[in-house]
Amino acid sequence: MRKAAGAGIAMLVMLAFAAGSTWSYMHDAETSDGNIVTAGTLDLVIEVAGTYSGTGAWYVTPGGNGINGRVGYDYIAADETGSITWVLSNTGNIDGTLSISSDFIFLDYSGVGQGSMGDNLMVNLQRGIGTNRSSAELNLVNILGTPASPSASSNLKALLELQEVFIEGAGGNDTLVYVLNWELESTPGDIYEDLLEIDLYFTLTQSW
Repeated sequence: MRKAAGAGIAMLVMLAFAAGSTWSYMHDAETSDGNIVTAGTLDLVIEVAGTYSGTGAWYVTPGGNGINGRVGYDYIAADETGSITWVLSNTGNIDGTLSISSDFIFLDYSGVGQGSMGDNLMVNLQRGIGTNRSSAELNLVNILGTPASPSASSNLKALLELQEVFIEGAGGNDTLVYVLNWELESTPGDIYEDLLEIDLYFTLTQSW
C-alpha cells in the first residue's frame, strides 16, 4: 500500500510539469572547501652528558637532533665513579612510546673472552619523566640497583630492552631522563685494559 501511494504522488508531480505551468522552487547551496588533513609529528631529540671522579682521559659529545651523542672513559681505575645522562625529548605534537635496543661488547684486554667488566663495573640506572629536564630529574627513580647497592653491568642490557615508556607530545610530560651511575670495584682480579662498549638505539613510536 505504501508503494502504491508513493507512485501516485510521483505521477501527479510529473503531470503538473507536463501541463506547462511555471514553477519556482527554493534551493540552498553550501560550500565546504579547504579541507586539510595534517599528520602529527614525532620528533625524538637526544642529548648526552657525563661526569667522572677520576683524572683519566674522558670526553662527552652532547649530540642533538639527528646527531649521535656519546661519552667515553679511557683507563679508569678501581674505586673511580662516573655517570652518563641521556635526556630524551619528544618535540613533536603527538604522544609516543619509547623503546630501547642495545649492543653490549665486553672484551678482555687480550681480545679473547669477555673479561671482567661485566662483573666488576657496578651500575645504578635511574629514570624520570617530566615537562622538562629539571622536572624529569626531580622524578628520578631507581630501576636497576641503587646508589648504595648497585648491580653488575652485565644485568643492564636485559633491563634496557624491557623499556616501554609513554612520552607525551610537546607541552606535556615530554622529557625522559635516564641516568647511569657507575663505579669500578676494587675487587682483586685482572681487569687491566678490559673494555665495555654500550651502544643504545632509542625508538619513539606513535601511541594509539
